[in-house]
Amino acid sequence: MAGRLREVPKTCIFDSIGRQPDHNRMNDDLKIGGLDLRGGCRTLLPLGAVMALALALRMYRLGEQSAWVDEFQIASNFDAPTLSTYISLGRFRARDTFPLYYIVLYYWNWIGACFGVNGPCFLRSLALLCNMASIPLLYALTRSFFGRTAAGLAVLCFALSPMQIWYAQSIHVTAFWQLLAMVSLFGLHRAVCTRRMGWWLLVSAINLMMVWTQPFAVFLVGIEGLYILWRLRAHFREAIAWTGLQFLLCLSIFAWMWRAFRDVQKPEEDFTYLLPSLKSFLADWFADDAVMTNDPFVFQGQTWAFLSNPAQQAVLDAHVWIDWALIAFSGFCIAYCACVVAHALWKGGQERFRPPGAAHGAALILAVALCPLLIHLFVTVAWRPIILPRFTSYSALAAYAAVAGGIAFIPWQTIRKGAIGLLMFFYAYQLSLALPAVQRTDYGAAARIMTAEAKPGDTVLVAGTFISWEAFRYNAGSLSCEILPAYSLTAACDKAARLLAENDHAVWTVIEPFVFTLPPLEQFEQNLAAHGLSWTRRHFPGMNGLYLYRIVSDPEDGTMPKTAPVEIVAVTDYADMLRDLGYDPRDPDAERALRKAWDVEFVPTTFYYSMLALHLAAEGYWDMALRAAERAVALDEQLAFPRFVRAVILGERGETEAAQTEFNQALALDWIGYVRLYEPLFAALYWEKNPSRARECIEELDRFHVFMPYVCYVRAGAMKAVPVRSASR
Repeated sequence: MAGRLREVPKTCIFDSIGRQPDHNRMNDDLKIGGLDLRGGCRTLLPLGAVMALALALRMYRLGEQSAWVDEFQIASNFDAPTLSTYISLGRFRARDTFPLYYIVLYYWNWIGACFGVNGPCFLRSLALLCNMASIPLLYALTRSFFGRTAAGLAVLCFALSPMQIWYAQSIHVTAFWQLLAMVSLFGLHRAVCTRRMGWWLLVSAINLMMVWTQPFAVFLVGIEGLYILWRLRAHFREAIAWTGLQFLLCLSIFAWMWRAFRDVQKPEEDFTYLLPSLKSFLADWFADDAVMTNDPFVFQGQTWAFLSNPAQQAVLDAHVWIDWALIAFSGFCIAYCACVVAHALWKGGQERFRPPGAAHGAALILAVALCPLLIHLFVTVAWRPIILPRFTSYSALAAYAAVAGGIAFIPWQTIRKGAIGLLMFFYAYQLSLALPAVQRTDYGAAARIMTAEAKPGDTVLVAGTFISWEAFRYNAGSLSCEILPAYSLTAACDKAARLLAENDHAVWTVIEPFVFTLPPLEQFEQNLAAHGLSWTRRHFPGMNGLYLYRIVSDPEDGTMPKTAPVEIVAVTDYADMLRDLGYDPRDPDAERALRKAWDVEFVPTTFYYSMLALHLAAEGYWDMALRAAERAVALDEQLAFPRFVRAVILGERGETEAAQTEFNQALALDWIGYVRLYEPLFAALYWEKNPSRARECIEELDRFHVFMPYVCYVRAGAMKAVPVRSASR
C-alpha cells in the first residue's frame, strides 16, 4: 500500500505469523534453495537455535543405552581383518545387506580407532551427524516451497521429533539414507529449476548411493522420475534422458541382489512384520511421532519418574486419544496444504507460490510424504509385509514440511497461532514418552548389576532368543563371570539346578523376550522352587524388557515354599515339530528334548531347523540334532548354512570323514565367503583334534564376533560344559 512504512523483519523463527509468506525473487547467485545469503543473520540465527535444541536432545543419553540386536549385528564385526570380511559377515546375518552404509561405517569406526575412540556411542555419532545435517536441507526445501514460517515450523518439528531422536541415536542405516534422500530432493529441485548439468549429476550420484544403501529407495527414485517427466514435459528428450538414467541406477542393485534374493528371510520367518492396524497405518502415514501407536516396540510406556504413580499412569493412558488427535491434526494440515497446492496448479492461484516452480515443488513434497507408504502397502498385500516406520522415514520429513505449510497457509492469524501451539503441545507430550524411556534392550544395566554384585565363580545363563546370548556377551563389558547359553526356560531351570548342585555359587539368569513370546515366568519360578532353589528378580524395561534372576540354593530351613514341578506352557507346537522330524508326536522323551532346546515361536524353515539342531546339540541330544540338521538341508539344499551346521553335528559325533565332506559342500555353496573363516577352526577341532590350536582360532574369531556354536567352545575347552544327561537321543 502506497505510503505504508516497511516493517522491520523479525528474527523469530515464526516471523511470518500474521502475514502471508514473503517470497522475494532472487538470482541464483544469492538464493540457494530458499536461503537468502544476503539476510544470513535473519535466517541462520533462528535456524542455529533450532539445531542447538536438536543437538541437545540427541546427545541426551547417547552413550548410556545398550546396543540392541540390530545394532549388535552391525557393530560387532568391526575388528574383522578386512573390509570384505566385514561385509561378508554382515551378509551372513542379513542377505539383503547393501554395502554403502557399512563401508562408510567401517571407516568411521577406523577413524575412531585411530584416536582411541570406539564403542556404540562413537558409532551412533555418525547417525547423529547425518540427522543434524538433514535439518538445514529440510529448512531450505520447505522455505523454497512454503515460505519462512513453514520452514521454521518444519525444522522445529524435526528437532522435537521422538522418532528422529531415535534414528539419530542408532547405529542403524536410517539417518544416513534419510540424509541422502534430502540431498536428492534438494538437488532435484535445483536441477529442474536451473537445468544445469552439475545439479543433475549430483542427483544421479546421490540416487546411486541411496539405492546401494537401502533398496526400498527405488520407490523414492521412482517418484522423482515421475516428477521429472511432469516438470520437464516441454523438454521431452531431456526428461526421458534423465528419468532413464535414474531407472538404470535402480537396476544396478540387481548386480548385488541376484543371488541374495532367494536367500533372504522367508515371509513366515518375519512373523513380526504384519499388516498394521488402521490406527498404526495412519500414524505412520500422517504422524510418525504418535510414538506409542507408530512404534510400540520402542516406546513401551515410560514417562517422567518424578511424577507420582497415578500421574504417570494418567500420562500414559492419555496417549490413546492424544495419538488420535495428532493423527487427525496432521492429516488435516496435510489435506489443507494439498488443497492449496492443487488450487495453485489447476486454478491458477499462484499468489502463495511466487518463486517459479514453488507450487510444483510443493506437490513433490506432498507426493514424498504420502506415496511411499502406499507403495509399501501395495507390496505388503501383493508380496510380503514390508511396512516399518524406518523404511519410509524420509516421508516423515516431507510430512513435517507439508504440515508446516498447511499451518502457514491458514489465513487467520489467531487460528494459525493456535495451530502452532497445539502442535507444540503434541510434541511436548510425545517427548514425555520418549526422553525418560529406555528404548533399547537394557543389557548394560543387567551387566552392571552383576559386575557389582556377582562373586568369583558365579555363572551367567542367557535365555530368550537364538541371538540373546551373543548380544548380551557383546554388551557385558567387564563382567568376569562365564556367560553360557540356555535356549529355553526349561533348560535355564535345569542348568541352574545342576550348576548349583556342584557348588554354592550363584547362577544369574538373563531372560530376553525381544519379539518372541516367552512362556509364563511364574511357571519358570515354580520349577525353580521345585528344584529347591530361591531367587530374586529384577526387570529392565525397553524393547519388551529384560529379566535378571539371581538364583541360589535354598537351605533346608529356607523360607521358599516347596512346590511340585510343572510343564512349562510354550507357544511352540512340539507335536508338529516332532511329526516333521519323523518322531511320534506323543513320544515324551523327544518332546522333553525339544522343550529344552526351544520354547518360543518356531517356523519350519531352513534357518529355524539349523538353529534348532545347534540348540539340541548344546543340550546333548545328538541324534535329534542330526535329524534337525538333515531336515534343514532337505528344505534347501543350495544353502551353505545348514550344511555348516550338519558338519558341526557330525564332527561332534566323531564322524570325521562325513563332517569333512559336509564342510566342503558348505564351502562350495558359500558364495558370501563366511564359511571359509571356520576352516582353521574345524581343522583343529575335528580333523586334527588339537584343542589348544582350536582355542587360538576361537579367540581370533571372537575378536570380531563371528557366529560360534556353543558346542565348539566346549569342544575346544574355551567354555565349561554344564553336565548333561548321561543318555542322549
